[in-house]
Amino acid sequence: MIERSYTLAVASADREAFALCLALGTLEAIRSGSWPINAGASTIARREFVDPLVEAGVPDEILYHFRNADALLAFGVLLGAPGVERRLNDAVAALKARLATLSRPSWDARWEGGEVVYHTSEAVGGS
Repeated sequence: MIERSYTLAVASADREAFALCLALGTLEAIRSGSWPINAGASTIARREFVDPLVEAGVPDEILYHFRNADALLAFGVLLGAPGVERRLNDAVAALKARLATLSRPSWDARWEGGEVVYHTSEAVGGS
């Protein structure tokens, strides 16, 4: 299978606003049931995603919600749906509050690349 791979370039000054918006969308998708509760671990909790936010000076109390998005599954096992809902509500409220404090109510991003990516596993019978 041939696919194209793109990179989304975000202006340095807009890193935090972009990440907050992306995280809010991800958490809302989890809360609505559109995405499973383990989606946070493979998206906004990844070190590759969080480290640039640390470099941008995002406060620790906000980074906490990014870093711990991977714990939603554990909350579900330990505390059930009400525990996950509380956790999501806390994270969404904190991220929305932080977003409201930013001086620029927008972000600048653009797609770059479009390189062809070959998936060789399918060519040899893999999945």
